[in-house]
Amino acid sequence: MKNLKFVLGVLLTLVMFSACSNDDESENSSSNDVLVLSPVNEGDFIVTFSDFFKNSFATDRNNPFNFGKSISNEENSPCIILNSKRDLEQAYTGDLDLPNIDFSQYTLIIGKIPVSAGTFIDNMVIRKISTKRAALAISCIIDNKGAYIAAMVNAYYWKLFPKFQTSRIEVEVSQNIGDVDDIIKNQYIYE
Repeated sequence: MKNLKFVLGVLLTLVMFSACSNDDESENSSSNDVLVLSPVNEGDFIVTFSDFFKNSFATDRNNPFNFGKSISNEENSPCIILNSKRDLEQAYTGDLDLPNIDFSQYTLIIGKIPVSAGTFIDNMVIRKISTKRAALAISCIIDNKGAYIAAMVNAYYWKLFPKFQTSRIEVEVSQNIGDVDDIIKNQYIYE
């Protein structure tokens, strides 16, 4: 009788641990799902949109946006996420007419990152892990043809993404050496 109670106790314990183990695995697999969002680069409005930001940053070197609304982790690489026209109006401190953006479909990201001279932004994607956490991954190219002084400059960036919500975003910058064409060189503003 003593052996039977012992065996039943061991079996019951094994069943409980295996049940907990399966729940943990299914919970972890669903929380590790990552949605990757690429920026919107097509449409008639993209040229007007880009021209607005180039003109804003080129004419107002004191930064025409209130980066105090930043939710980035890095103080020296702020990132503003705007999901409404009101957000854009509150963030913009310049005097140009604001671009017409359909915020029911898009999220606007504006920011700046410090880079060494001769480094150019090539691409950006959002890796959305949940409504509480996302990462803006910025790929940069260091021009292998230029003879640049190793000074630090600010690269201002702006992109429209398909609509998303998050309460926390991290900015991750990666750099590779390569050939930089004129389109990449003229895409963003550097100071």
